[in-house]
Amino acid sequence: MYFSKHNMLFAALFFSLLAGMMFLPGKADAQILREIQITGGYSQDMGMEADKLLKRIKGPAAGAVIHLNLTDYLSVSLEGSYADLTIDQDDPVEQWNWPFWQRFYRNYVRNLVNSDPNYSVVLTPMQNMYMIPVVVAVNGFLPVNDWISPFISLGGGMVFYERNLRLNEAWTKYFPEIDNYFNYEYDNHAGSKKGQAWLARIAVGAEFHIWESFGLSTDLAYTHYFLQQHDTFFPLRSDLSVRAGIVFYY
Repeated sequence: MYFSKHNMLFAALFFSLLAGMMFLPGKADAQILREIQITGGYSQDMGMEADKLLKRIKGPAAGAVIHLNLTDYLSVSLEGSYADLTIDQDDPVEQWNWPFWQRFYRNYVRNLVNSDPNYSVVLTPMQNMYMIPVVVAVNGFLPVNDWISPFISLGGGMVFYERNLRLNEAWTKYFPEIDNYFNYEYDNHAGSKKGQAWLARIAVGAEFHIWESFGLSTDLAYTHYFLQQHDTFFPLRSDLSVRAGIVFYY
């Protein structure tokens, strides 16, 4: 899997900060650390790359958010999350520009099946994308009462991604001399496409204060992605996420 040096560095920095905040002295907690959220949710595309026969991009995500107090009703937050998205695309193998497939393997499979009727094959492409968004946001809380606090969040950051394509090959060979079929299958992996993109996000939601130090949260987030000119493999232009989480207050 991708997410090598810079992603491992982000994970180390983020969770080091998380651990550090959890062990701040009590007085500093009250002044600086507002809350920590652990979230899970689901994302789906709102806009996709044009002219690539894309149909749907969706999947689950999970993450953590640290909120630091600015005022009683404002916070700045650092969020790190991980998403595993499935990509539904027409003719993805041809769209991938896979040299091994285009220059050799496509013709090899076609010629083998056409020249020997004892061979048959079912080719099933499967495509997914892993994402790690890192977002810094300013959050405004509008408490209704002691139990419910609606909020709005405006933020920006960067997403690191790895897009993968594999071609499942289910082969059957018939042996007429013994009237028997032999079945076998395997996955043929194309090279991963990796990169990063800038993002801007707006979210609205609410926190529900269950106890003094514990609560629940839910939100709806819209994210827009800004691609670099040379990046032609990040398929999303925008997405919508529904999230829920648990909140630890400090």
